[in-house]
Amino acid sequence: MLLTAGLDMMNQAAEGLEVVQPGARENVGYLRATDKWQFDAAQQAYCAVPEAAMAADFSFKESIQEYAMGQGLLFMPRVGKFYNGMPVYEFGTISLCIDSVKQLLYAQLQEGLGRWSVVTLTQFMDMNRITRPR
Repeated sequence: MLLTAGLDMMNQAAEGLEVVQPGARENVGYLRATDKWQFDAAQQAYCAVPEAAMAADFSFKESIQEYAMGQGLLFMPRVGKFYNGMPVYEFGTISLCIDSVKQLLYAQLQEGLGRWSVVTLTQFMDMNRITRPR
C-alpha cells in the first residue's frame, strides 16, 4: 500500500500535478492547534517574566548602551577604530572600548596618544563630566 501511494505521488509530480503527502490534509487542523497552543504558552511565559529578569538577557555592550541612552549621552561606533582587536565606541566625549568577555571598560585617557586604561562606569562618567564642554 505504501509503495503504491509513493508511486502515485511520483506520477503526479511527473505530470506537474500538486503532490500532497498522504495524511497531510487530515493533520493540518491538528498541527495548527498544536502551533497555536505552543505560541500561547510562549506568550504567557514571556509576559510572566519580570522586567529585572529581562534586563539580565542584555549583553554587556547592550547594558552599557542602555545606560548611555538613559544618561542622554551619545553612544556609537567609531568607524575603523579598534583597540586590541575590539571596536571603539564614542560614549559622550570619551572613546570607549568594551571587552564583553572579561566585562571590562577601557577608556582612552588622552586622545591621539593611544593610552588606554581599565575604568569603572563611575570613573568613566566622571571623565565625561570633566571633558564635557559647557
